Amino acid sequence: MRTIWKASVLIILPIVVVGALVWYLLYKTQGYEFPNRIGVIANTTLALLTFFVVIASVFQDLIRQWLKTPDLELHITPEPPHFHKTKINLHNNLTCDCYYLRFIIENKGNTSAEQVEVYAASLMSESSPVQRFVPMNLFWSNVQKTYLPRIAPMMKTHCDFGHIINPEHRKEIPYEDDPEAKASGTLLSLDTCVKPNQLGHLIRPGNYIIEIVIVASNSKPKQYNIQLKLDGRWYESESEMFSKGITLKLNPK
Repeated sequence: MRTIWKASVLIILPIVVVGALVWYLLYKTQGYEFPNRIGVIANTTLALLTFFVVIASVFQDLIRQWLKTPDLELHITPEPPHFHKTKINLHNNLTCDCYYLRFIIENKGNTSAEQVEVYAASLMSESSPVQRFVPMNLFWSNVQKTYLPRIAPMMKTHCDFGHIINPEHRKEIPYEDDPEAKASGTLLSLDTCVKPNQLGHLIRPGNYIIEIVIVASNSKPKQYNIQLKLDGRWYESESEMFSKGITLKLNPK
């Protein structure tokens, strides 16, 4: 839709300018004889059209770049396979239940988005910023990288937002337990590229606003504010966990 609008501007603008010039010349040449009047209008219009063609030729790369741009969007769909229950490894071949939450990143533009990253920029509680939170990149799903080389036009991919481990096993996994949080309660562990020693990636139960920024090397950053509610309880069923245990909702832009 954005590309159609841009192309319309490039087509309509010269037509409007030429049309306005023709009307102006018709008005100014009212006293001219017919052949001379037509000649003035034709020559001036031709000169103006030639000017537009030259401008388009000189700046064709910039025009092409302006028309062909990626358009990255973030979607939240709280159901499998985007949000799903799985297993996580503990030790001695043991596992425990875990819920994974993944964003859908879609390129709705007409050219590939290159070197794409998803950045967790800030975390706000109901009244103030969460001081121990450290802004950093999230991982792309399945590849465990912070930069994705390319997202083709009209294609989608997943970005790991975070996971929730059964609280009974929090202490068995490094950087998954917060000693100051209720031992029987759930924590949302953000899938950031680094697990800080101050445990800023662990979100305790409560209501928050988290700012997510998507950017590519060939597009401007796009910001999303997401309402996050974690009630601290563990639910065995996916439907209950994603409707009661944790909810994510995009704030209107």
